[in-house]
Amino acid sequence: VLAVRELGKGGAPAAHTHGDVLFQTSNLPLALKDSLAGSCRTCFLLTLGPTAASAEESAAGLRFAEAVRQLRTQPAPVHGLWQEVATSLAEDLLRLRSQHRQGQANAGGSATFTGGRTARELVRAQRLVEELHRLHRPQSEEQAELARWREEALQAQGMLNLTETRKSLDREQVTPYLMNMSDDPMLAGRLLYYLRVGQVTTIGSGSGSTVLVNGLGVVPRLCVVMNKDNVCISLQRAEDATRLVLVNGEIPASPVAEQDLAHGDRICVGRAMVLRLQVPMQACVETINEDDEEGGNAHKPPTCDELLLREGLRELVPRPPKHADAFNQLRPYMRHSESLSELQLYMEDLHCKLEPLRSYSFFRTLQEACFLIDEANLITREVRTDERVSFEVEFVWDIYRGNAEDILMIRAMWYPRGKPGESEPGLAEVVHYWAYSKFRERLEMMRDVYELLQREGSWPGRDDPLEDPWIEPSLPDFQQRLLSLVVAGGAPGAPPPPPTASR
Repeated sequence: VLAVRELGKGGAPAAHTHGDVLFQTSNLPLALKDSLAGSCRTCFLLTLGPTAASAEESAAGLRFAEAVRQLRTQPAPVHGLWQEVATSLAEDLLRLRSQHRQGQANAGGSATFTGGRTARELVRAQRLVEELHRLHRPQSEEQAELARWREEALQAQGMLNLTETRKSLDREQVTPYLMNMSDDPMLAGRLLYYLRVGQVTTIGSGSGSTVLVNGLGVVPRLCVVMNKDNVCISLQRAEDATRLVLVNGEIPASPVAEQDLAHGDRICVGRAMVLRLQVPMQACVETINEDDEEGGNAHKPPTCDELLLREGLRELVPRPPKHADAFNQLRPYMRHSESLSELQLYMEDLHCKLEPLRSYSFFRTLQEACFLIDEANLITREVRTDERVSFEVEFVWDIYRGNAEDILMIRAMWYPRGKPGESEPGLAEVVHYWAYSKFRERLEMMRDVYELLQREGSWPGRDDPLEDPWIEPSLPDFQQRLLSLVVAGGAPGAPPPPPTASR
């Protein structure tokens, strides 16, 4: 929805403009690219379910329909039809040439007029074919130009291209460095930070940080990384960022203590970036060729596959042992999450009752759910600064049967005063109960809200039941929105009536 709204702000994008980038941000706009901004007339039909069970899907459908309603398509050349047009013109050209030769061979009264008309048509057809080939660019040339634009856009954001990265690494054979990881192959390995010997590298959102990072869960000073001798690398967290910096998904028992790092470690910086540590002297000490004065074979930079986050969330949380004989073996894998650490007593009771494979599967699902709950709480604190709302996990069904994801329920707690956890338990109010799958859908909306707020400084959808992911839409809310759409008619951009949301 956010991508379609961005497209609607400036009308339908022309070919090869910023609109091409927006289409890549979501699968649905990408699939509907020709319908949303192509040379066509699009009719969008939306099906709404009248039952309460369909409320979430109906709300999502209305949001997307309202965004699509702001778009206006414009005629644009469709490159897929070029071959058909070229073939048709070539056939006409051959036909006219044949007719022209026959006209020249004939003699008589009407042959002169017919031959002259055919000659003029032949010249016109030849010009059309030449013009068509002159305007058409081969697909390989177009792809090369798109790649060049993509590289320029990445460089404008301070990202290196792959060639520059390799050249830089060839000059530095022993200096440790950090490289960014991503689930997008085009972004992985584009950021490179050297860790100079004897220097302290600071990571955070503060202007004086060596590695400047802005995003969710990033405070002005997150941590410092120290390179002692190009072999021994350590990290120390700030006191207010103990759970905001994870090394291989974990934090040590003493979070503020200095932590030794190893080659290949993954450092999760808030929820904004994942960095991979490369220590050449640790990685290749046994394979360094002493006869090679330049040390060209001393270290190989990480491949694209090594920098790619293929498993998504599972790569960011620590992996516990599959067969834990005692619950104490699982405690270190719960320290990284505030939500998960609060469930230690409950999990200790369950661990001795569940079979090992069942316990492992449930614990992994709970790890991921709590990691997402922590993210939702971080977004909530940033977006709804004047309210005290937090999310917690709860188990409401038989823990011994069924899928682990079906057992989890996420509740939204509203605290009328004070910070979450500081008010008296009796004052907290449960405003929503969501299934785990529904919570993940809401979290996607929260991420869009946070991105919009960071980019534009405001969020117009607050307290709108169909736009606010912290509010559950009701049947009257749907009726009011549908009525406003009917009243607005075909006029795009008509403002909806003021929201009447109730918590």
